[in-house]
Amino acid sequence: MFVRLVRFLLLLVGIGLLPGCWDVREMPQLAIVSAMGIDKAPTDNHYRVSFQVINPSEISAGITESGGGRTTPITVYAGSGDTLFEAIRESSGLMPRQLFFSHTRIIVIGEQLAREGIEDIFDMFERFSETRLTSRVLIARGSSAEAVLSTLTPIERIPSNALNGKLKFTSKLTSEQMEIQIDDVIRALSSTASEPIINGIRLLGNTALGSKKKNVEQAVPIVRSRISGIALFKNGKLTRWLDGKDARGVVLLQNKMKSSVDVLPCKAEKKAIAIELLRAKTEVKTAFRNGKPYFQISVKQEGSLNEVKCSINLKKPEEIAKLEKEWSELVKKEVIGSVQVAQKEQSDIFGLGETFNRQHPKQWKKIQKDWGNLFAESDVTVTVNSFIRHSGMRIKPAFSEQ
Repeated sequence: MFVRLVRFLLLLVGIGLLPGCWDVREMPQLAIVSAMGIDKAPTDNHYRVSFQVINPSEISAGITESGGGRTTPITVYAGSGDTLFEAIRESSGLMPRQLFFSHTRIIVIGEQLAREGIEDIFDMFERFSETRLTSRVLIARGSSAEAVLSTLTPIERIPSNALNGKLKFTSKLTSEQMEIQIDDVIRALSSTASEPIINGIRLLGNTALGSKKKNVEQAVPIVRSRISGIALFKNGKLTRWLDGKDARGVVLLQNKMKSSVDVLPCKAEKKAIAIELLRAKTEVKTAFRNGKPYFQISVKQEGSLNEVKCSINLKKPEEIAKLEKEWSELVKKEVIGSVQVAQKEQSDIFGLGETFNRQHPKQWKKIQKDWGNLFAESDVTVTVNSFIRHSGMRIKPAFSEQ
């Protein structure tokens, strides 16, 4: 009898520990936000926040029926407020469902707001339990974040998926961008040893037509979006854009170079050689000389000859050695150029201060308060060692065999 009583009491206690469903939210009650845009409000309110909300009936129609449904796959809502959270609540009057942010993959910030400062934006993302710190961050270059979110895209029916895919593949193939997440920006903003960098997104075409369905109903879209450049920040404010070689130098110094294409000109001909970067590794050593930091940057890279239009004998080791030397000089100029731009802005976007802190913690404590000025005056030397591993499926250029 006593054993049965004990079992009964344990059963009662166990039932009390079971999770309930009092706070459950069914899918038909939720408006799934795939992307969020943050702009400077045109009125007295500080922020205008826009939400790219998925239309589930349209997505399911696109799966089950060829050609999809009659409405757009997403709808963009917006609200204004002195805080982001106020803007979110203010926009709730426009929607029949509750906003749900657990699937938000992209955060877009308007360029005008970014130039005024982004430090106050990210507090909500750390506090709000639904938001993901792994969401990618972009700056709407030359347009509003709301315009970017409203632009319909071909191939990917949900525009945020298209943006996410573009970020993924441009970072792999061109190495002029990196996948920057909310957490990366927050850590850089809170650090005294580095400044944040954020990728840009640019709209091409008549942006007023980007939200119309006919934008994706023709072979050439009226409005397209393109990942464009890296935004350089100083004290939380966007100060300038880095493009092309300057952006590539940043990615290389961040040790996040995955693949890229470098073009070497033929000296005696108006032709060129294309080298695909296969892998690269960057190491930084630091010292303190003559009252200022010193950085020795070493880059090792390997590549493949993917296109040769010059009259060159690739069977000769000395010819390959010449190409390797030219390639090293080209990349060295890119890295030095990126460093000089950042030093001019007194913005350590490479995290060199963090490297100095790890290698010389005692010295860092003395200089960290004036790191911006010291970074601008730091001596930086760059060495690049390049290795061309193979020349693809052939050795001689095609024209030389004719």
